Amino acid sequence: RDTTYRWWQYQVWSEHFPLIGAPYPIPNDLHDARFSLTYGPDVAQAVLSVLKTGVQNKVYNIALEKIFTLPHFLLELCIHFKTDEACYADYTDAAETYNLYPSNHRGVLSLERAQEELDFVSSSWEEVLRSTIEFYEAARSEFPEDRNEVLKRLNENIVPYLRVGDLNSVVVGESNTVTIDVEAEDEHTEDVEEDNEEETVRTEL
Repeated sequence: RDTTYRWWQYQVWSEHFPLIGAPYPIPNDLHDARFSLTYGPDVAQAVLSVLKTGVQNKVYNIALEKIFTLPHFLLELCIHFKTDEACYADYTDAAETYNLYPSNHRGVLSLERAQEELDFVSSSWEEVLRSTIEFYEAARSEFPEDRNEVLKRLNENIVPYLRVGDLNSVVVGESNTVTIDVEAEDEHTEDVEEDNEEETVRTEL
């Protein structure tokens, strides 16, 4: 799973978009940037194939066949959570934005060698989407420290301050008590004001 919390943050953001009310910032120069995603069980499958074939000193790319852009990926999450009518993006020329994908700008991965030499078959996007969302839904209660870190990052960078408590209650659950620090509240407000000065365009995903 993604230990950087990128997917998990976007999952919470998309599921609770109507509550958060903050658009996805997407840099104009990354609007059409394509990227690949890699699924853990696919890597395990490839490792087993390498062990069986005995291949050595070769490099294989392992990823989904499905290719993404950031708007496309976010729309898939919103459709899953049935929040797609509320979700929207701000395309911006701002130098710094809180976009989490793509994690690199080197384009998509070629699977040709893995497919030819390891008979690699990637998992379907439908399976990956379902299982990954289910994993992070379970992780909310199984890994509270990680969950709190996800909320902390969203609260500090995206969530309007007056909605922080509401989001925490919904994600954590009202039956649980949790304290999630939000650093530099004044800086959070200043960041929002500065972002509003940048040239942005509100656009549906």
